[in-house]
Formats: sequence, structure tokens, C-alpha cells
Amino acid sequence: MHRGFRLSRFPTSPCAHGLLIVLCAILAYSNTFEVPFVFDDNASIVDNTVIRDLKRFLLEGEGYRFNPRRFVTYLTLSLNYHLGGLNVVGYHVFNLAGHLGNALLVYIFCRLLLRTFSEAPGGASFGAVSAVPLVAGLMFALHPVQTQAVTYVIQRAASLATLFYLGSAVLYLKARLCQEAERSAAAVLFFFSAFAAACLAMHTKEIAFTLPLSVVLIEVAFFRPSPRRRLFWIVPLLCTLVILPLGLAGADKPLGDLLSDVSDMARETEVISRWEYLLTQFTVVARYLRLMLLPWGQNFDYDWPVYRSAGEFPVVLAGLLLAAVLILALGCLRLSRRGGRGGEEAALCRLAGFGLLWFFLALSVESSLIPISDVIFEHRLYLPFVGGVITLSAAGTALARRLPGPARSVLLLVLVLAMAGATWSRNRVWESPVSLWSDVVLKSPGKSRAHGNLGIAFYEAGQTGAAMEQYRHALALNPADHRTRNNLANAYEQRGEADKAVDLYREALRLDPDNAEILGNLGTLYEKMGQVDAAVKALEASVQIKPDSDRARYNLARAYGRKGWVEKAAAEYRTALRLNPMDADSCTNLGVIHAGKGEIDRAIKLFRRALETAPGNVDIHFNLGMAYEKKGRKNRAIQAFEGALAADPGKSEARFRLARLCLATGDAEKAAAHFKSLLQGHPASALAHAGLGAAVLQKGHTAEAIEYLQRALELNPESAFARKTLTRARRLLAFGP
Repeated sequence: MHRGFRLSRFPTSPCAHGLLIVLCAILAYSNTFEVPFVFDDNASIVDNTVIRDLKRFLLEGEGYRFNPRRFVTYLTLSLNYHLGGLNVVGYHVFNLAGHLGNALLVYIFCRLLLRTFSEAPGGASFGAVSAVPLVAGLMFALHPVQTQAVTYVIQRAASLATLFYLGSAVLYLKARLCQEAERSAAAVLFFFSAFAAACLAMHTKEIAFTLPLSVVLIEVAFFRPSPRRRLFWIVPLLCTLVILPLGLAGADKPLGDLLSDVSDMARETEVISRWEYLLTQFTVVARYLRLMLLPWGQNFDYDWPVYRSAGEFPVVLAGLLLAAVLILALGCLRLSRRGGRGGEEAALCRLAGFGLLWFFLALSVESSLIPISDVIFEHRLYLPFVGGVITLSAAGTALARRLPGPARSVLLLVLVLAMAGATWSRNRVWESPVSLWSDVVLKSPGKSRAHGNLGIAFYEAGQTGAAMEQYRHALALNPADHRTRNNLANAYEQRGEADKAVDLYREALRLDPDNAEILGNLGTLYEKMGQVDAAVKALEASVQIKPDSDRARYNLARAYGRKGWVEKAAAEYRTALRLNPMDADSCTNLGVIHAGKGEIDRAIKLFRRALETAPGNVDIHFNLGMAYEKKGRKNRAIQAFEGALAADPGKSEARFRLARLCLATGDAEKAAAHFKSLLQGHPASALAHAGLGAAVLQKGHTAEAIEYLQRALELNPESAFARKTLTRARRLLAFGP
């Protein structure tokens, strides 16, 4: 027998191994904390009003009604929003923490699987096999194919479901090992914990559906045949299989309706048949296998063909490959049984076979008979990769144990550095939407969506010309793309070409008449063009289609305001604030309405609330200053106007009001400074000359004050303030104070 695979000078304790895995992963993902929200993040996080109120999400049941199948995922997003709003750092910290947890669970999972050998009758401790947990944990933590599930915020659904899925499997293994060691109390505790984790997994993402079947696989592969005992442990977990179907359709329906709903909802698209999707998935799974071995050419949004016939060459080739891998997996399990439960070769063989079967089983939800319009995404490999790393680690260990000790250590170090470097490099692509979608366009040049999203990225980066070029390219590839027509209209609107924008919005609406976003954009443009009636009509239609859109409510409120319908506008602003309590624009405009009605205290409260969300907004500071001034609270008004000038030093109206308040409170020095600043930008301002004259007069410089006041009257002979102040100045000059 070959010498055991022991890592020279490497620490061997589980704690040291866990620390090594965590540190390596943190370094590999150290450049992801500022990665912005992209693609589905916008709909699921940025524009999702459901996650914005944690109290309503939990206590009023709104979160569960929104998506019972992913309740836990959205709960974590709501917690992130509650703690830090839309600050991306908190979201990425959570995602990375989940990934670290999964890597550690992979390590623990492998160690427990090894115990099924060493604690079995006739079993022993193994030298070579003992390297598998560390290698598997490091590979899971550092492999670049994992980046999409970690760096892409909304795909915490995949990593979080894996956390509970794998946690349940680990707890089940602990329960079975305790049961075989006749520690019944501990076994029961671990089993109920496994059941709880399984329930959480089922409410995190649909991929958890296969968890009970994975437990069956663990039983068959690693424990002695004992059907009655197996049923005792497995049946309760098998009962969790009903959670997802009930979540899909609702359990309060008759059985016939329930089954019909489940059948309808077990497909995301009608464009691809179940048979076509299955054939296509043969080629997709073959690509997943290649990515596990050689992760080059990673792509966020593949341009993958849909195969219609089983006779197409890529389908046949992929089918043969998958059949061979499946036969290999079954062969490994069968071969491992021949020598009983002992021996390194048997252990490595069984681990390799088990890992491959786990891979296929975990992929079965998204890569079998449930059609999804996007046939391939790398984040779908996250859970199956648990099996992948077990197989790769077992196979690598079997090969590497024939090498000298120092060579094995060097090989592991090279593997870690290569994977960490590749992961860090891949994450650089995610640094901005422009870099991400540029990479996609490079690899999927014929995909309309790639060009459309690169256009959005350019537009948001202020590169309108480049955005329009990408939009036109996308429309050339797919003329029926109403979203891209809408985005091109946005670009024309931003450039001031309103007529072209209106035409494009109308074209987009012909393609999708019930699109709330397009109706909202058209209505907003009509309002800017002064066509208020048309704006109200379009915006009301938008709100009717999407009543939970805070932005649509805000835009409708603005249009109502233009019509003079103040109460209707106020009602829409209140609805917008209920949907998005951090909407500073709605808060400010509602405050303006209250101020206009003389309800100054309410207005002040709303302006201060708006400043909590947008502390650098000059208009909010200015409106707050106006409100305080109306209340006679001069010092507070001065502070608010100073805040406005800090946000925008060119806000001349704020500077004028601040100067006037300084003059009224006796701070002639500061008043004079502000009036002089105003004159630099507005040398022909009669008000500024008059104010400066009054400030200089207050400082005791009567002759200089007269010059400014005379200039004010030259500019505006009707200025009563300048005339009155000039008269007082001349009297002081003639008779003294």
C-alpha cells in the first residue's frame, strides 16, 4: 500500500484547515465588496418594494405571500435593506459569509463521509483519504466557477439554499453516525435539526427539492443495508418533498386544481418544450462538466442554442459523454463494494462515484424536464459542485498519493494559488456593469440581450452615444425587443430629442401594450413637454398595471400637481412613501404641498425625514430653510440654507435668503460676505446691491453703503427697500447716529 497523503509542514487540525479555507476565500473575493447591483438584482432588490419594510415583510406576512418558495432568500435581502439600505457592501458581505459557510460544510461533510468507513466494522483510518476534506473545501471555496453564485447578489438564493441543503445532509450524517454508535439522544437531536434545515432549504430556492433524494443516496452509498432502519430515518425527510409543490400552487385548492397548477408552474417558459429542454440540457451539463475541470471561457450570459432533435450531433455527443460519466459513477460505487468497506482504493472509489451521482441529482431540477428560458447559467452549478469537488478531490488524491511528500504539498499550493488567482481575475469582470456586459458581448456577440444590457450600462455611466449604438445593435438582432426600444427612447429623451423618443415609446407599446414601465416613461415625457392631460392618462394606466411601483406613483403625483389636483397628488405621494419609505423625492414634494397649505410643522417633519435619506440634496435643504423661515425660526433657517450652499454653492436663491437672515439677526459681516458672493455671479442684481448696502451700513460704513444703495436704485428705481435704506444712510451721514 502506498504511503498516506500527508501534507508536509501543513497543519492537520480541523480548526487550522477551516481557518485556511476561510482566509484563502476572503483573499480570492477581496475585490467584490463594491461590485454594483446588476441585471436581476434591480428587479429583486433595487426596485423591490416588498423587502423595504421588515415589519410588513415578517409580521404582516407580505414576504411569504410575495414568494413562499424563496421566502428565506428575500428575508435576508429585507434584513440587508433594513440594516444598510442599498449599500452593496452589506449584501456582498452576507453572500461571502454564506459561501464561506458552504466551503466549511463541504469540509465537514467529507470528514463525516470518511467516518462511515473508519467507524464501520472492520474499518480503519486512512492516510490518503484524509486529504480529501481539505482539498474539497479549498476547491469549493476557490474554484472560479463559483463566482457567479457569490458575486451576483441575487444568486445568494443558490448559495443560501446550498447552505441549508448541505447543512441538512451534514446533520443527517451526524444523526446516523450517532445512531450507529448507539447514542440515541444525540441522534434524535441531530435528526430534528436536519429536518429543520431541510424545511429552510425548501423555502430558499427550488433546487432544494432533491434534498431527500440526496439523503437516500447517502444511505445507499455509505451505510449498511437495513431497509427498515433506513425508512425510519428517511421517511420524515421525504415528506418535505411536498413543500415546494404546495408553495407553487397553494394548498387551499382541490387536488385536481393543485396538480394542474403544479404542472403549469413547473415550467418557466412555453417557448421551449420539455423534450427540447431536456435535449438542450445534455449539451449544457456537458459544458458544466468541462467548466469544473477547465474553467476557461466563463460567461455571465451564454448565447446557447436550443436543440429540437435527438439526432443532432452535439446532443448525441453530449448524451454519450453523460452516459459514460453516469456508468463510471455507478461502476465506482459497485467496485468499492468488492473489497468490503476497508481499503483506501475502495474509499476513494466510493467517494468519486457518490460525488458524480450527487452532481447529476442536484442538477436535475434545473437541467431536466422543467423548461427555463435561460437554458444555462453558471450559478446553477453551485449546489452540484459539492459532488464535483468530492469527485475531483478523491480522484486527485488517488493520483497524487503516488508522488513524494514535498511534491504533493507543492501541487496543493499550486492548485490553491491557481484557483484563487483565477477567481480574483474573474471577479474583476464584475467591477462595473460596463466591464461585465462588455465581457458578455465579447463572448456572446449574437445575443440581443447582451447588447441591450451593455447599452444600459453605458447609459448609466453617462455614455449616451455608446449606449445608443448598443441599443441599435440589439434591435438589429431582435426587432421585436420592446425593452430595448424603450431604452433607446430614454436615450433620445436624455439628448433632448423628445419627438423621436415619443415615437419609440409608442412603437414599444405596440409590441407590449401593457408594459407599465414604458407607459410611465411616455407619461413622464408628456409631462415634460407640457402635455399634462396625455401624461395623466399614460401614468394612470401605468399605475393601474403596476400599483406597487413607488416610481409610477411619484410620477403620477407630479402630473396631478401640474393639473392643480393637490389632494390627488398628496395621496399618490403618500402611497409612494408607503411603498418606499426612503423615497426622498416623494417626501420632499409632499412637504411642499403641506407647506403650501400652511401646515408648516408637517412640512418640516417631511423635509427632515427626506434629509435622512438624501443629506446632500440641495432642494431639500432649501425647502427646509423656507419652512423654518416661515415659522420665524431664523437660526434653524440659517442652518438649513447653509446646508443648501454646502450641497450646491451656486444656489443663489439660498445664498440670498441666507444673507438676508444674517442681516436680520445682526450678523452684518456674514451677510456682507454672502451679498458680495452673489454680486460676483450676478453683478446687475439690484437686490444684492441693496442687501450689501444694508449690511455695510449695519457695520458702520455709511459712505460705502450709500454707493451700493445708489447702484441698486439705478438698477431698479422701484426698489422700496433700497430707497428707504438709502434715506436712512444719508440721514446718518448728515446728522450722525
